[in-house]
Amino acid sequence: LHVPAISIMFWTNMVLLTPDNAPKLYEVAENVAKKMGYTEMPLIYLAANENLFNAFAAGFLQSMSIVALGEKLVKESETLEALEFVIAHELAHIKNGHMLKKAAFSIVINELIQELGRNYVTPQNARYVILASSLATPLLTSWYSRVCERDADMTAARALGAKGGVLFAGLLHEKFDPHVERDYADLQYEIEHSPLKSSSLFAARVAFFRALSKTYDSIRNVTLALLSPFNTHPSNIERIDYLTELLQQQEAEASTYPAQA
Repeated sequence: LHVPAISIMFWTNMVLLTPDNAPKLYEVAENVAKKMGYTEMPLIYLAANENLFNAFAAGFLQSMSIVALGEKLVKESETLEALEFVIAHELAHIKNGHMLKKAAFSIVINELIQELGRNYVTPQNARYVILASSLATPLLTSWYSRVCERDADMTAARALGAKGGVLFAGLLHEKFDPHVERDYADLQYEIEHSPLKSSSLFAARVAFFRALSKTYDSIRNVTLALLSPFNTHPSNIERIDYLTELLQQQEAEASTYPAQA
């Protein structure tokens, strides 16, 4: 049931990975599944969309869940370790029952707020209960989603090692995170080498675009900060930090207790 729903949502074909149609990718996924403790190969699909740099898991029960890998993600993961981590992360969602837990959490939170409203709020103030529910439910479910995402990261990193997670989080940061500080080197070169640099009009143009860029950065940063409580995933910087910390712990343990030959 999930496959046609996801296909419609992303307007793409979902191709089940098999040893015949994608032997190398299937082998990678199979090895990851074994490291994650799966005794049977889970259903893993390739979302044949060249613009989809994403992966996701769907399903409430482990036996009925699937993983889908975006075509662009598979092509641009850059390293095998990063791709393995993505697969492990999605399999961790299934293994840890995150989809069912998030759905149950959302229902419980919403019902709890409604129940509090019915018992402690007068009918005249019912609109405030609706407002509180409309704000609190997405805030709390977003927070719990971030908890589950970190749990999936850590589960995958413990099974495969944290290096792939650090590489993938770094790739996400490079591709998607806005650069707060812009590089003005090109503009500075233009100022120094332009025959018009003594012109007051040219100087005014340079100053205007500098101010515009800095204003845009400031507005964007404030907007992102205000919306951050509604994020369903930890920021890529946060993921890099906690995965790097785990990687350092793993490397320290490996140096203290080297593998037996």
